[in-house]
Amino acid sequence: NKSREVMSAQAKTVEGQQQPEGTTLTLQEIDKVFVELRGKNMKATLGDFNLELEGSEFGKLHRKLQGAQGVVSLRGDDAGGELMLVGAVARGKYASNRFTGIEGVQGPYRLTGQNGERGFIVIAGSERVFVNGEMMTRGELADYTIDYSIGEVKFTTRRLITNHSRLTMDFEYSDRQYSRNFLAGRSSVTLLNDALKLSTTVAREGDDENSPIDASLTPADLDSLERAGDNPLRATRPAVVHVGPGKGQYLIDTITYHSPTGVLITKAIYKFNPADTIRAVYTISFSYVGEGRGDYRRITLQQYVFDTTGRGSYAPVRYLSAPQSKSFVDFDLRGKVGSDLEVSGEYAISDYDANRLSSQDDDDNVGTAAKLGLRYAPQKLVLGGKDFGVIDVHLSGRVVGRRFAALDRFNEIEFARKWNLFDSTAADEEIREGEVKYQPIDALSLHAGLGAIRRGDPFSSDRTTAGLSVRPASLPNLSYDVEIIKSRSTTIDNEARWTRHSGLLTDTVGGMLPSFRVGGEVLRSRSLVTDTLRRESFRFYEAAPRVVVPLAELMSFTGELGWRWDDSLKDGVLNRFANSFTQQYAWQVRQWNSITSSFDVTLRDRHFLESSGPTKDDRSHSTLIRSQTRVTPLDRGIESDLYYEVATERSAKFERVFTPVPFGTGNYVYGGDLNGNRIVDQDDFQLTRFNGDYVALVIPGDELVPVVDVKASARFRLNGSRLLSATSPLGGLLSQLSSETYFRVEERSTSPETRDLYLLHLGTFLNERTTLLGSNLFTQEFYVRENDPEFSVRLRFNQRRGL
Repeated sequence: NKSREVMSAQAKTVEGQQQPEGTTLTLQEIDKVFVELRGKNMKATLGDFNLELEGSEFGKLHRKLQGAQGVVSLRGDDAGGELMLVGAVARGKYASNRFTGIEGVQGPYRLTGQNGERGFIVIAGSERVFVNGEMMTRGELADYTIDYSIGEVKFTTRRLITNHSRLTMDFEYSDRQYSRNFLAGRSSVTLLNDALKLSTTVAREGDDENSPIDASLTPADLDSLERAGDNPLRATRPAVVHVGPGKGQYLIDTITYHSPTGVLITKAIYKFNPADTIRAVYTISFSYVGEGRGDYRRITLQQYVFDTTGRGSYAPVRYLSAPQSKSFVDFDLRGKVGSDLEVSGEYAISDYDANRLSSQDDDDNVGTAAKLGLRYAPQKLVLGGKDFGVIDVHLSGRVVGRRFAALDRFNEIEFARKWNLFDSTAADEEIREGEVKYQPIDALSLHAGLGAIRRGDPFSSDRTTAGLSVRPASLPNLSYDVEIIKSRSTTIDNEARWTRHSGLLTDTVGGMLPSFRVGGEVLRSRSLVTDTLRRESFRFYEAAPRVVVPLAELMSFTGELGWRWDDSLKDGVLNRFANSFTQQYAWQVRQWNSITSSFDVTLRDRHFLESSGPTKDDRSHSTLIRSQTRVTPLDRGIESDLYYEVATERSAKFERVFTPVPFGTGNYVYGGDLNGNRIVDQDDFQLTRFNGDYVALVIPGDELVPVVDVKASARFRLNGSRLLSATSPLGGLLSQLSSETYFRVEERSTSPETRDLYLLHLGTFLNERTTLLGSNLFTQEFYVRENDPEFSVRLRFNQRRGL
C-alpha cells in the first residue's frame, strides 16, 4: 500500500522523535517524555512540553519545545505575582499560509515554509487550521486531516470546500538545517486587589549557526550568505555541475517558442537526455521557487523540463538556508478605575535578524509596536435615577512599525478581509477603532462601530459596522449585521467600497428548530483616475433555510438548502456569472435497538451562465458522502460495522524513491543500471529479505489532478460465548469459538465513470490507467478460546491487492 510506504519512520522523524498520524483529534506522540514537579508555590516541567502564552496582543506565543519550564507563584493579601522561565530547544519554525479554496476540491492543500520552500516536516500538533475565520478540529471524523511528513492538509466530508472558502493555516515545521534554541520569561504582578496588573514578556528564538544539522556549508557558501544580507534568494550555491561525457543527465539545447503575450523567444535551456552520452555532460539540482516563478516544471524527481507557458515552479539553483534569530520584549499594563472603567496599554520591541551569517542589512532589524485601550462597561446605565439598560463602550488605538516582527500571529485571522487589505508591502501601520454595544432590554441588543487603518501614505481604509439582535421569549429570534469598508491605495491605483450584510432568523416550532440565513456582499473597485469598475469587483447574494428535526429522543434529522447567486464584471458592469445550489442532509440514530448509525451527504451543483462562464464545461458538481452503521444484536453476540465515504478532491501522482539505511535494516538492494537508461530509478532496485540497505518511499509529485476518493469497509463478528449456552456439550464446544470477517476497499481514481466508483463496482477498481492509489483487503479470522491467557488458538487468512 503506497499510502503506508511513505510513512516510514525515517521520513516522519523530527529531532529523533517519531511523528504521529494527523488523522485523530488526540495525538499519541510516541517519544514525548516529560517529568513534572509540583510544590505549593512552584511547578517545573522537564522534557517535552507545549508553551502557550496568551493575555497580551503582541506577546501571544504557541510553541512545541523540548527543555525545561519553571513557574513560581506568590500571593499576598492584596497583591500577587508569577514568574515563568523557559529554556528549551524549539522543534520547528513558525509559518502561516493562506489559500483560496478550489471548487469541489477537499484537498490536499500543500503547505510552504517562510520563504516558500517545501520538503520539510510539520511538527505534529502545532497546526491551527481556519476556514472563513472559524477554527477547525483535526480528525477523520471531524473537519480535516494532515500529513505531517509531506505537509498536506485535506478536509473531510464534514466541511465542504468551495472557491469561496478562505483557508488559513498556522504551523511549525522542521527543515533540519540548524538547531534552534528558545529562551523566554514572563513575569506578572497584580496590585490593589487585582485592580492593577503589569506583565512583562521576554523571549529569544534563534538558529545556532555553529550547530548545523543537515546544512553543510563550504567557505564559498559562507561568502554567498554574507553577500546575501537579509534576502534569502541571493544566497545560492552552484546547481549546474559539469561532470563530463557519459556521466551527466542534462545537455544544453536551444528552444524557440511564443510567450504568453505572443512574443517569439529563442532561449538556451537545459534538456534532460541521459541517453546522449556525448552532450549530456551536466548534473543539475532544481529548487522549488513558487508557482509561476520558475522556468521549469517537474516530471519526476530526476527529470525537469522547460515550461513555455510561464507557469513553471522550479529553477536550476540551490538555495542556502540562512540561520535566523528573533528577540522580543513586551510590556502590558492593565488597570481598573472604579468598577466600570478599564484602561490598558502595551508596548513591544522586536529584533529580527534574517541572516546571522551576514552583517549587511542589520540596521533595520529593530521594530516597535504599541496599543492603548479604554473600556467603559457599567452593569447598569442609570441616568436621573432611571435604568436605561446596559452599555459597553470600547475604544482602542494601535501603532505597528513596518520592521516589527512578533514571534507569532497577533492579527486576527480575517485581518486582511476586515480592512480590504490587498497590499502586503511592509509599512508603518496605525489603527483606531471604537465600538458601542447597547442593551436597553433583555430581548434587544444593538451594536455599532467605527474603525480606520492607515498604512503609510499609500493605503487607508475606513470601516463602519452596525447590527441588532432580537430575542423575544415566544417569538422567532432575529439577528442582522452590516458593515461597509471604504479603502484607497495609491500604490495600485485603487479605490473600493465593500458592503457586507448577513441575517439569521431562528425559531422553535413543535419541537423542530427551523432557521433561515441570508447574506450578501458587493465590492465595487475603481481606478483613482476613472470611474470604470475594475475586474476584482463582484457581487453575490445567498439564502439558506435549515431545519433540525428530533425524531424521538434517539434519532434526529438535519436538512439545509443553500442558494447563491454570483455576479462578476463583464463589459464594465456586474452581470450574473454563476448560480450555485447546495444540499446538506444528516441523519443520526443513537443506540436504538442495538443500532447506531449516521448518514451525511452534501451535494453541490454550480452552473456557469453561457454568456460569462467557461465554454467547455458550464457546470461543476461536488459530492461528499459519509455513512457509518454499527449493529450489535443478541447482547453483542453479533457485531457488524459498515463504513462508506466518497469525496471529490485532487491528488498527486506518486513516485518511488529509494533512500539508504544501515545494512540489514532495509528491504531493497541496488543492482546497478539494470535497464540501461543511465539514471538511477526504481527498476534498478531489487527486493531482498536479509541484506537490504535501501527502503522505498513514495513521494507525491507536483501535478495535482481531480480524483474521486472512495473508502468503504465492512466488519462482521460472531461471538460464540454470547450466542450459545455452555449447558450442553455441543453448546459448550461451540461457545469457545468466534470469528471475524473484514473487508476494506480504498480507491483514488481519475475515472470519468464516477457512478461505478460511487456504487462500488469493484471490477472497475485498481485500474492501472485510472487508479492513482488503491487497495483491496480481505481478512478472515477464527478463534478458539479467544483472550484466554492459558490457551488460545487463532487462524488467519489475509489477501491484499494494491496499486
